[in-house]
Amino acid sequence: MQLLENEINKLKEDIKTRKIIEKAKGLLMDKLHMSEEQAYKRLRKQSMDSQTPMKNVASIIIATME
Repeated sequence: MQLLENEINKLKEDIKTRKIIEKAKGLLMDKLHMSEEQAYKRLRKQSMDSQTPMKNVASIIIATME
């Protein structure tokens, strides 16, 4: 039973992360007139360059662009 609860919690966290990344992509697309692919690549590059999880990079983008 504990394994199922852990899996459910992980999936919930994954969904939250995905929503944050999608919101940041949307802001980049809207404010900087990027395609979806360009916005994703920018998020990924900033994440890799700063050695920061993409979720954290996306959260920073959301905080500064909203």
